[in-house]
Formats: sequence, C-alpha cells, structure tokens
Amino acid sequence: MIQKLSNYLVNIFLVLLGTISLIGAVTELAVMQNKLSVTKNILFTSLVLVIVCIFIFRKQVKNLVELCCASKYIFNVIFLVIFCGLIFYQLNMIQALTGIMEFDPAFIYSLILHKPIVGSSYFSWYPNLLLLLNIENVVYHLLDNPNIYFFLKSLNVINLFLIDAGLMLIFLTVKKQLNKKYAFITLLMAILIFGLTPYIAIPYSDNWAFFLMSIYIFLLSTIYNKKQFHFNIIPIIFIGIDSALLYKMKPSTIIVLIATIVVLFVTILSKGKQYLNFQNIKKQLLILFLFIMPFLLTISTCDYFVDNNNLIKIEKNSSAGPLHFMAMGLHGDGGYWWDFNSKDESLPPKDRKGYEIKVIKKDIRDFGTLNNFLNFKNKLATGLK
Repeated sequence: MIQKLSNYLVNIFLVLLGTISLIGAVTELAVMQNKLSVTKNILFTSLVLVIVCIFIFRKQVKNLVELCCASKYIFNVIFLVIFCGLIFYQLNMIQALTGIMEFDPAFIYSLILHKPIVGSSYFSWYPNLLLLLNIENVVYHLLDNPNIYFFLKSLNVINLFLIDAGLMLIFLTVKKQLNKKYAFITLLMAILIFGLTPYIAIPYSDNWAFFLMSIYIFLLSTIYNKKQFHFNIIPIIFIGIDSALLYKMKPSTIIVLIATIVVLFVTILSKGKQYLNFQNIKKQLLILFLFIMPFLLTISTCDYFVDNNNLIKIEKNSSAGPLHFMAMGLHGDGGYWWDFNSKDESLPPKDRKGYEIKVIKKDIRDFGTLNNFLNFKNKLATGLK
C-alpha cells in the first residue's frame, strides 16, 4: 500500500515537472529563433522535424531498435561507431573551443598559474570551488607546470573522459536494471543532452558532478536488483566515499542522497516484517556504519587539503549559506546577481540571514505579476540554472 502510494506521488511529480519543462521549452522557442542565424534556424527546424517523425513512426523506430539489440554483432558495431564518432566530435570541439574563460573557471586556473583575478575572500565565500581547485592544481603539477593553453586543453581532455565514462556507466546501470534496448535508448538521449554540448570545453565542477553522480547510480544498481537489496560491503563503502566527493564538488547534489534515503525508508516500510526483525535491523545498522564512516573520512580528508593548500588561505566561517543561493536562484532568471551578492558578502555574518530572508520574501511577492511568474517557470524548466 505504501509503495503504491509513493509511486503515485512520484508519477504526479513527474507529470508536473514534464509539463513545466514543455511549457518552458515552448516559451523559449520564439526567443531562441530570433537569436539564431538563418542557417542555424534551418538546422534547428530540421532537428524538430526529425523528432516529430520519430514520434509519428515510433513503432517502426522501436522495431528497428529491437532488431539492432537482438543481433549482438550489429549492436556492437553500431555502439562502437556511435562512441567513436562521439569521441572524434568531442576532440574537434576541444581543439576548436579551448581558450581563456571568465568567472569561476578563470578564477581557478588563474590562481593555479599564480596570476589571481580574485582574492582569498572569494574562495572563502564559495567553498564549493575548493575541491576542484585542488584537483586542477594536482593536474598542473603532474604536467610539469605547462603553459595556459596546454593546461586548459589537458583539463578538457579530462572532461572528455569524465563525460564519456559517465555516459557508459549510465548505459550499464540501465542495462542491469532493465534491458539492453532501454539502455541503448537512454545512452542516445544522454549523448544528445550532454555528450554533444560545449560543456566538454569548460573545466568546471559540472562535469565532475556528472561523472560522480553516474558512479553513485551505478554503485546503487549493484546493491539493488530485481526489487531486492543485496548486502555488498565494497559498493556501500564506495557509495559513502562518492557521496562525500559529490557534496564537496557540488553541494546541491545532496538532494540525491536525501532522495535515496527517502526511497530506502519507503521500501523498508512497504516490506514490513520482512525488514523489521532483529537480524535485518542489525544488518541495516552495519550498512549505515559502512556508509557514514567513509563519508565522514572523505569529508575530513577534503577539508584537510583545503586548509593546507599552498595557493590561498581560506577564512573559516565566512562562506555563503543555503539562503544566499536560494535568494539568488529566485531572482530574475536565476543567474548570478551581482548587487545582491556584493551586499550580502559585505554584511556581518549575524546580519546576513535576516537580509537573505527579506530578499527571498520580496522575490516571492514579485511572482504576483504574470511576467515574473513566467520567469520563475522558465527557471524551473531549465533547472534553476
């Protein structure tokens, strides 16, 4: 009963999210077409027509996918061609787009090259950049202090590995949980959504978060299969390590860990007596211990390297809080809000919470107008970017 209710609630949420996404996409079409050149508009229109044709002839497309998956030889050839083509495309994109950047990626590599654009207060205010800073600093020294172009190109090649390895892990996860056909379709969608994007030429935390999240989902699939949980010590330990790295790299991904805990809680309640006996409770406490200890040790290790890095001194207890990012996300189009950030950072720590709550309330009141509501809807449709 509990499991059916939870599935019903999840389905309602997915329908609402899908509806918001579609409304947001349609709203943005006219704006995007005005910005694109004639050639790009033709390409975009052709892509839309291809998608419409796939929907109209979905039965034939489904039969074609099943035919490809039925023959191991044909599937392996198609899979190899797609991945080789993807890597060739990505390498060309790296060659064409590698260059100097702005904002956070530039702040990080400039500091590593000993030409800082911002001071210690910026990294103290945004501590989520510090793990990436340490990783890129290690890469820089392993490459024997190269010039800026070679360094950035190397970071983008690492991006290639992170994205493609993440795509492969997603494919293996869906294949394990469902079948090869759905895994292949998921892989194609993931390539279109993320594999072909210019993210590969931006050395930033998003690519690392995608890779770590793919590992997280894959590891979960090794302990949950055929609606049953399997007690595997090694995956549980690595889930704890990976969760900590995800949190330090991209704090917002903590929502995935919370979602996992909620799903586990609902599953345990739905199974009733099967899980709520002494033997299973003892096993669940052991699982919790095997997860928490690596999680805390990884967090502590990351903090140690942050506190003892040779690049910049971090001021403790001066980082932006969750309400700061909530206020920034609710304002305008959800992008960086320079005026608010400057004022919030300049306030004494004890006064920031009150100011942030005041700004959040004002942003919510502003949704009373249709224009601002549409802005809010677009932010939801684009993931509060």
